[in-house]
Amino acid sequence: MKYELTKNAQSIVDFKNGTYKAFAAEATPEGMNEAFRAVFNEILPKPNAAGRYNRRELLKAIPECFAILDEVLDVTVKDAWSGGDAFYREFVDYRNVALGDKPQFIIEALNWIAVNEFSGNYWKTDRQKLTGKRAITVETKWFVTHVYDDFERFLVGAITIEQLINAMTTAWVRHGDTLVATVFNDAASSMPADFNIANTLTTAEMKELIQKVKVKAGVPAIRIMGTEAAIAQLNDLAEVKYSDAMMNEVYSTGRLGKWMGNTIVEIPQAFEVGTTDFIVADNVLLIVPEGEKFIKFVDEGETRSRELTEKDNDDQTLSWEVQRKLGCAAVFGSAFGKFTII
Repeated sequence: MKYELTKNAQSIVDFKNGTYKAFAAEATPEGMNEAFRAVFNEILPKPNAAGRYNRRELLKAIPECFAILDEVLDVTVKDAWSGGDAFYREFVDYRNVALGDKPQFIIEALNWIAVNEFSGNYWKTDRQKLTGKRAITVETKWFVTHVYDDFERFLVGAITIEQLINAMTTAWVRHGDTLVATVFNDAASSMPADFNIANTLTTAEMKELIQKVKVKAGVPAIRIMGTEAAIAQLNDLAEVKYSDAMMNEVYSTGRLGKWMGNTIVEIPQAFEVGTTDFIVADNVLLIVPEGEKFIKFVDEGETRSRELTEKDNDDQTLSWEVQRKLGCAAVFGSAFGKFTII
């Protein structure tokens, strides 16, 4: 979906993308806040010498500020999910669609056709059906964030509009990571036993599983995917001989970029909601064919939000509620493998 942004919202988004000329030289978090302030200072009342706002004037300006926040949040979150982050850009098939639309993801089926010996001179042989392509849809659900702070803190500048939008953007991007982590964890639930290994990690067993995936999927290259803790265990295999360049890579990044010629990919870890328990197991490695965006992510409709001021609340607070309808699934068109380290 395309969004027609107002001038103020477009200025903030342009700065974020490094194209807002007034601030492009300072593309930093501090500079980003300056860009916010440059826009909102045109709307907000002038604070007094002590940095405090007039209460009535601030209440009058707040709705216009939140209208801009709605637009900016739509774009900043969508940009992160659609390719602003390297992981999403390479592995997530992201669709932003109108409310009520159910996009179909077309999955290339893996046709594994057997060639059998027979005695010849007749046609009554066993046959196999070509499975062809298949279409799947991803179910979506509503999610919400609802934050507030004392209105007095806005009056004295202890909390600012730019801090509010930064915090809300971070929350939604982190929730996207949570959805991705959850489906990654469940990705191998229906995998054949030969491609679902649970054992002590050894070079021989890992290479065997990689070879099975390559042969079954008919691809020359695969990716080894896991959390930071999971892929770090590849570093410890005694059979791997480290060059100086590899040692430097491990020292600077904590892991190898490749293992036995295969690309290593770190997936975003996330916490279970309200806890510090990780969602993705730190002892699981997925073997996935190169070029396959197996995570399907649907962002349905636009952001729904509203702000509540002290006029709406019995307490003197300012709050912001944001709702989005999202869905995520892991779908593989070809063979893949799972190695659970025990």
